[in-house]
Amino acid sequence: MRALSLMPKKADEMTKVSQPKKEPSKNPLDPQTVHSAGMVQTKYFHFALPPDELTLESGEKLGPITAAYETYGTLNDQGTNAVLILHALSGDAHAAGFHRGD
Repeated sequence: MRALSLMPKKADEMTKVSQPKKEPSKNPLDPQTVHSAGMVQTKYFHFALPPDELTLESGEKLGPITAAYETYGTLNDQGTNAVLILHALSGDAHAAGFHRGD
């Protein structure tokens, strides 16, 4: 039969009292919040302005057009880290992060 010792052999073998884990912030604007694009601002690109409207196959002209977009992060020198996310044309340009007042 094996004898069990109730005393640690060395001081570093003693069980340390663990500190309670800090709960992650529930405030999405808290800088400690992980997995967030942070604060973002919607920007706008205007094109197909008269007299350069977009001519459709039917001959009809479409314009002027305003496209809303948001950017996140920093574009590298080669411009190779860009990702374009497209969705329904009637949708919102907001894909990530937070707007002021959210």
